[in-house]
Amino acid sequence: MRELFDVPQEITYFNCAAFTPQPKAVTAAGYQAVDIKAAPWQIGYEEWTGRPERLRSLVAQLLQTEADAIAIVPSASYGLSTAAANLPLEAGQSILILDEQFPSNVYAWRALAQERSAEMIVLDEPSQRNWTQTILDAIDSHTGIVALPPCHWTDGSLIDLVAVSQKARSVGASLVIDASQTIGAYPFDLEAIQPDFMAFVGYKWLLGSYGLSYLYMAPKWRTAGRPIEYSNKQRTPTDDSQRVNYSDTFQPNARRYDMGECSQFVLTPIAIAGVEQVLSWGVETVQQRLRFLTDMIEEGATQLGYDAPPKRVDHILGLRRDGVIPSGLIDFLAERNAYVAHRGKSMRVAPYMHNNEADVERFIGLLKEFDAR
Repeated sequence: MRELFDVPQEITYFNCAAFTPQPKAVTAAGYQAVDIKAAPWQIGYEEWTGRPERLRSLVAQLLQTEADAIAIVPSASYGLSTAAANLPLEAGQSILILDEQFPSNVYAWRALAQERSAEMIVLDEPSQRNWTQTILDAIDSHTGIVALPPCHWTDGSLIDLVAVSQKARSVGASLVIDASQTIGAYPFDLEAIQPDFMAFVGYKWLLGSYGLSYLYMAPKWRTAGRPIEYSNKQRTPTDDSQRVNYSDTFQPNARRYDMGECSQFVLTPIAIAGVEQVLSWGVETVQQRLRFLTDMIEEGATQLGYDAPPKRVDHILGLRRDGVIPSGLIDFLAERNAYVAHRGKSMRVAPYMHNNEADVERFIGLLKEFDAR
């Protein structure tokens, strides 16, 4: 599928957990969208309301849920802050997170714990990078909120959120998920996991751009929650649009949490094109292709002494050798047009649909060249 992307053959880009390359069709949608602002007299219902609702419906389709469950927000941190503003938490209860968890899913909970006189519990990385049992053992009657990702963003270590959700519900704790590193590339079973809130960005595995993200919420939070900003777009229109009127009624369901300016004339067409591309492939197809590539990479790297998490997602591979990244390796690769990321203790390798077997062979060859210096 390389021809769908504008990635030169000499570039080996495996840093897609940071940014996926933008398909040519998505870029074209962006150029077309920019022209809208050049002729503002042409901005009509479709740009103001139709396209945002189209985007909301597409994201809901991806999650196999209803559009009423999805709020359009500017970032995952905005969505997670919305969750923190609405979830109950008593003094003396605890909020559970992981060591080296992505900051967007940490800062809001730190602030909430301080505000409510609650405890922040940060779980240390377990041996063999097997997080699930460590999390299950930590959830107890004092747990108020469990705030996790489906996988650790630094190395792809998989967390069994079904088991975690069952344990959290058994003690009355809320479950909040930052799914930015999975939605679009790895299946997410909403019915089985049942998060209270789940935020995820649009610029990674959904092929969109910075500035548009999404917030899913369980039914009980859709009709009576408090948004963290107040805007006209969140409110139901008044009968007379020619006069200055104010409504005390929110738009139905999750729309009450929408950000201001959620119409986003330029970003929304880009986001729509990206989600449509993912839906046309199917998340399972993306998952299978990326599993094929990461398995090839893992096999070649382990022969050179690297190790990977025993349980991981199919699209992110965190490699270490003797518990660390060899000094200078990331820069060595970049100087030779091979791009991965240093995240935490791991070299994070994350391919996408533009990658092929030649990319893998070249990458493994560069690892061998590094060792042979």
